[in-house]
Amino acid sequence: MAVGTLTLHRFNGDEVFAISNATIKYFAGDEGVTLEFDVRTDPKPLKTLPDTSTLRACPNGVWQTLVPSFDVDDVSGVVYTISHGYDEDLEVYVTNFYYVEHDTIDDNEITIFGREGSGVRAGIVGKITDVNFFDGSMPKTKVVVDAVFNVSKSAEPIEPVG
Repeated sequence: MAVGTLTLHRFNGDEVFAISNATIKYFAGDEGVTLEFDVRTDPKPLKTLPDTSTLRACPNGVWQTLVPSFDVDDVSGVVYTISHGYDEDLEVYVTNFYYVEHDTIDDNEITIFGREGSGVRAGIVGKITDVNFFDGSMPKTKVVVDAVFNVSKSAEPIEPVG
């Protein structure tokens, strides 16, 4: 059962995928709370484009951020930003998008809309290199996620994306 959609606004149109699994994992440590947003799509796309239909992509994405605090019952309207997919200060990747190749996701804005059932509805917007033109010859692709995320507290520190 789909819990949301992942849309790629590309230079030549939109690709849309149903999200089969969306999770927010969090760990409270000495320096704050690490949040990890993880999105997995169904193998069959809802809409593809002619230049990528034969790739049979099943995109997924991961976003990590460190915040001062996190209360799952009091996050409605909270917005987190992740400017760059690679954190120069920490020397780690904090985002990852996989289509047929791995890429960082830049200019991210994560908005928590609030509780929905036992989960949390959130939206994520970011930018990646076009999924079929890795040389940067095409405009950046806008990634848009709208999903109900399951939320779980991690007993162990969350490992960096890369």
